[in-house]
Amino acid sequence: MRRAVDLKEMKHLKDFVLLKQPRLSVVPVPDLIWDTICHLGGGYHGDDGNHDPNPSD
Repeated sequence: MRRAVDLKEMKHLKDFVLLKQPRLSVVPVPDLIWDTICHLGGGYHGDDGNHDPNPSD
């Protein structure tokens, strides 16, 4: 991330499981929510538009 995105900025992501739980834990992040968080954070270093979770070496 080019800048940190805090939980207050993500409150509008009502369908994001992380924000519905009483405590923080590891949860999967759907592509649409990931793209939104990246947009809020100004993208991320190395962002080449490829969001393949299993990139080839």
